[in-house]
Amino acid sequence: MSRLREPPRLVQWTKRGQTDWYIFYTDYTSGTPKRKRVLCEALGAVNAEQRRDKLNAFKDKEVFERADALKQGGVLAFDSPLLAEIKNYRDDVTQRGKTRETNPESRQGLSSQSIRAINDALDHFETWLKRPGQKALATGHLDRQTLQKYFDHLATTPGLRGKTKIQRSAATLNHHRRIVRACLRWINSLRPRRFPDFEELAVAFKPVGGGHRVAKAYSPQQLVDFAEAALAIDRGERRVEIERTKAKFGNAEAFEMGIYQRPATPIAQLFLLLVLTGCRRQEALDLKWSNVDFERKGITIYAQKTGRERFVPLAGAAEGEVAPKFLQLLKVWSSKTEREFVLPHNDIPAPAFAKSAWADACQRAGVQISPQRLRQNFTSYGASMGVSASTCALWQGHSTVIAERHYRAPVPSRKKAPTFEKAMGLDTLISELTAEAKAAHEGG
Repeated sequence: MSRLREPPRLVQWTKRGQTDWYIFYTDYTSGTPKRKRVLCEALGAVNAEQRRDKLNAFKDKEVFERADALKQGGVLAFDSPLLAEIKNYRDDVTQRGKTRETNPESRQGLSSQSIRAINDALDHFETWLKRPGQKALATGHLDRQTLQKYFDHLATTPGLRGKTKIQRSAATLNHHRRIVRACLRWINSLRPRRFPDFEELAVAFKPVGGGHRVAKAYSPQQLVDFAEAALAIDRGERRVEIERTKAKFGNAEAFEMGIYQRPATPIAQLFLLLVLTGCRRQEALDLKWSNVDFERKGITIYAQKTGRERFVPLAGAAEGEVAPKFLQLLKVWSSKTEREFVLPHNDIPAPAFAKSAWADACQRAGVQISPQRLRQNFTSYGASMGVSASTCALWQGHSTVIAERHYRAPVPSRKKAPTFEKAMGLDTLISELTAEAKAAHEGG
């Protein structure tokens, strides 16, 4: 049974110094119920008693109109097409993205990365809803069994990573659950409500177990190997193995071919930012020189997820020294550039993540390193050096509970050292890069 819409009500509205009284009511005579308003003065109601009489008249009128709409099969709130409501939500997401794009400093709206994730998940949901027999599904007919069928479909249907088919992990399925849940919650927040029993739907959004991978920390040698492989790629020393069969003769051949195209954003510089600050990938890409404070010996990062800002001290922190040599390297880099962003980006508008170059560095170093794993690595090294989880959480922009539960791991083969960069084995490499940068700056 459909839930009643909000009854007619009186609203006092002041605009430009003029106060008017309106009656807000629902019109059931146009097929789809629509919320409307009418000026009391236009109805001849100029005092409190007359306005009260008109309001009661509208209440009586709505009772009869709603009953008549039910008899004629009229469209009520619970009969709203689900696909149409999802489109309204996506329009709202787009608008929130424009808000962030227009004024990024306000931290209002949604980031472009969040919008891409939302649209990708809802594309899958809409495609499934458009299958035969489901396209006309109304909000009032959506139940948790239908939602569970959709999530079962995601679990059993291979996804695509590039051109490679993959089975979705528990973490990916939980990601889809969160986005669909946010969409349906937004729809249900509209008035009148679109779902008769939204609490029942919530059962389908319960996350499945195994969604979080075990935290991982890398040994100093693994970090150094990756950094050196990334440097070689940034400098153009990149070769790939080619295996092919000639179509004309059917001869198979294998050989190495050099790749001379360098990534627009050097992955070695991105790696150093990620591993020595514990920030998120997009936060590193968005970092500007205006966010680097050499007097305070640290950087200010605007949290990609929460919109909050935090300060990461690279040197001089009472809790522990992080990367004083890397701070000096940043100072040398800043003295030889006039660009806005910390990371180079050649001719493209802003720094970007070179996914293929990063994957190539992993292959050459013989270790699978991801930006997210480097956040876990930062927390783990901090714990091994006696820096509390709450301090690392403050520097990285998440809660202490999350740091302890999902980010901390044993550090293999770590040597005792006074700084994070030395404990990770990167101090020597950073000193060499600083010397090279100084020489290039003086020579140029």
